[in-house]
Amino acid sequence: MPRTGLSQEELRERALEVTLAQLRKVGSEKLRLVDVAKAMDVKHTSLYPHFANKAALVDAVTAKWLLESEEALAKVCALDLPARERVEQWFMTRYTMNRDRALNDAEVFHAYNLASDAKQPAVVHHLAALRQQMADLMHELGYEGDTAMERARLILRAMVFFIHPAMIAGHAEEDHSAHLRETLDCLLNGMKVRDF
Repeated sequence: MPRTGLSQEELRERALEVTLAQLRKVGSEKLRLVDVAKAMDVKHTSLYPHFANKAALVDAVTAKWLLESEEALAKVCALDLPARERVEQWFMTRYTMNRDRALNDAEVFHAYNLASDAKQPAVVHHLAALRQQMADLMHELGYEGDTAMERARLILRAMVFFIHPAMIAGHAEEDHSAHLRETLDCLLNGMKVRDF
């Protein structure tokens, strides 16, 4: 155990909490590992076993944030509703969650946007998990095997305006929920017509 009295796991979790607070206060550009350590009342070297540098800290916060989103969307997938309704609810949940974050947690959302542009491993893993969730929903809509994943990729690409962090941040002031529903309805109807 470090001199803080915290276990290594507790120290790591506390560092993530402080980093999140610092991100909200000063933004990712001014965030420094030494300031996080100072706020924790520990030497910055005690954080190195967990985070090699500031980028690793931000990546860890982003990964935790993404996991929360992933879990919320998994709950939507598990709802006792027809698959088509769950697809709509999945997109609405993702859009609403990210729009709320863009409006009310701008610095952390900005860090996520940067991580997304840089294709950080946590983001790549997150997007793969979300593609699989959508593929599972497409399977429930009647698409078999590889076709379910193809349909998932197609619909995610087509809905990029409502799910990409840069697009959401750029248009967060206006609620596009109704437009999302209309666009999704057209896509799902078009896919059905094309397949039969």
